[in-house]
Amino acid sequence: MKKRLCKFLIFAVCMALAVCGLVACGKKQPDGTGSVGPGSGGGDGGTPDIYPVMERSISVVENASAFRIAWDGAIGAEGYTVIVNGDTVSLTGTRLSLRDNPDIHLPSDKVFNFTIIATAPGKKDSEPTTKAYTAEGNIKLNSPKIKSFDNGTLEWECTGASNFVLKINGSAVKTAGSNYYSATSVDLSGYVGALNVELYAAGDGMYTLDSDKVSFGVNTAHTKLTMAQPSLTVSNGVLSWNAVGGAKGYRVVDINRAVKYVYADEADEGMFKYDLNDRVLVYGVYPDSSDPSIEDTPVEMMNINYLEGAGTTTSPYLIKTAFDLRAIDYYETLYAEKIKTAPATPRNNYRIENDINYLSAVDDGTNIIKLATAFYGTLDGNNKKLSGIKVDHQAGRWSLFDEIVVGATVKNITFVSPVIKNSVIDPKLPINASIATVAYNNGGTIDGIKITGANYQAAGGEISGICSHNYGVVRNCQVSGAFKQNTVGLTGEAAYEMAGIVLENKSGGQVTGNSVGTLTMTGSTAKGDSGTYSNIRTVGGIVSVNRRGGTVSNNSYTTITVTNALTDFEAGGLVAYNAQGGTVTKGTGTIGNFTFNGTPGAATAGNKVVSQSKTVGKNDGTFTN
Repeated sequence: MKKRLCKFLIFAVCMALAVCGLVACGKKQPDGTGSVGPGSGGGDGGTPDIYPVMERSISVVENASAFRIAWDGAIGAEGYTVIVNGDTVSLTGTRLSLRDNPDIHLPSDKVFNFTIIATAPGKKDSEPTTKAYTAEGNIKLNSPKIKSFDNGTLEWECTGASNFVLKINGSAVKTAGSNYYSATSVDLSGYVGALNVELYAAGDGMYTLDSDKVSFGVNTAHTKLTMAQPSLTVSNGVLSWNAVGGAKGYRVVDINRAVKYVYADEADEGMFKYDLNDRVLVYGVYPDSSDPSIEDTPVEMMNINYLEGAGTTTSPYLIKTAFDLRAIDYYETLYAEKIKTAPATPRNNYRIENDINYLSAVDDGTNIIKLATAFYGTLDGNNKKLSGIKVDHQAGRWSLFDEIVVGATVKNITFVSPVIKNSVIDPKLPINASIATVAYNNGGTIDGIKITGANYQAAGGEISGICSHNYGVVRNCQVSGAFKQNTVGLTGEAAYEMAGIVLENKSGGQVTGNSVGTLTMTGSTAKGDSGTYSNIRTVGGIVSVNRRGGTVSNNSYTTITVTNALTDFEAGGLVAYNAQGGTVTKGTGTIGNFTFNGTPGAATAGNKVVSQSKTVGKNDGTFTN
């Protein structure tokens, strides 16, 4: 029995020594790194208490709401102790928001010193990993989002922000005792009329920046929200506007209602620039909303200061460049809209300030664009010169003004050597490719216009020096140069009229005191079913046709030469045809040389009498010599 007990005790002692040896093998080395794991090249394997957190695993992240640090999780760790500039935080995850944790004090110098220790119950803490980080820049706060607008109360939400800047019609609204507005709703029912609202989250100046602004309008009834209009400026042919808070893009609408879209990310430091190319007239710029609670800006009249001046008689709009003259269409478009609801709106006044050379604006053979909007105002050319004008038109009739309405005036402009060519695109289409320098229709007053060295060629329309159809007043105008009617290439094409001043003087029209210097009017040989013929007819040195109720008086000419014209139509130095009820008076006018198809004075051609005269070719009305 004693022998068996002795053997048992020896076995127990050996087992105890074996256990003690295994424990010893698992203890950490003096440097605190723990035993070496499998495959590490040292020891015979085993499991460490815990892997330490490696410095490379720490990263700092900036996002829209906070500074954050993140690290890789340690094997076997169940928690972490993080010390930030002396402030201690215990947590189970591997991310820490520096701004949102109330236990962490934010340093004024933005320098953060981190110490991270992995922990687990029953195990020794890992060795600390440290890192220093200096925050760069600030965090931009999220923009407020509109939640609702009901019964005049506007409500919004904004994550991470507690203070707001709120402006209503430019005036700041603040919470009592604060420099900011701290609520997330405002009652607008106490305000009267339409409102402009600006709202953004206010940063603290150290760790957060102000959010992008949300700008919008409130209608008069306080029932809906719309995007605010930007402020537009024009300089050197470039349209600029400020970014509107909450806009995802902008519709740039020209006066012809064509639209080009500009996206929000095209802004440069909060400003947009749109090249007008000396041609495009923008009617307005209209932001589209990124917030479904705010409607897009409607296309309504906007005021753009294309021209200097106020447009009054004492402060007219000033025209200094070719584009400035083009801008007349913008102001007249706005005027036409205003008088629909306010008929007493004063008309616009314009004045040309200096000579304008159009050769600097050559583009595709045409360097001046016709003014298609009806003209209601007064344009004083101030005796300035428009030179270098070149037109190659293929889109219907051409004249500087399409229509001058009753009460409007265009005066005192000199056109130096204008070159205008107009033709139909397809000779089978009934397009009027006529040419007139100033206006196609005139119901107002055209006064003191001078045209020297004109070179006009039409193919498919009439040619006249000042205007095509007049029911207003054309006086004291001067024309010289050369008019030519080209063929359109269609067999049996029409023959067209020409006149030095007015093509057709209608009822109420007055053509008085005008003069033509040296002017040639030439036709071309067209092809017909029975042969060739000339393609111009009814040619007048001053007026082609004077209708019933029209008056032509005291006009002069020096030398008018008509060649290659049809011989069985009217031609006259003053008027080709004075219709019944029309009145023509030579008066103080001076009659010069008038030559028709190489023959001065009355002549015959074939078996027909040519209605041709130095004064009136054919007279069915009243003529006083």
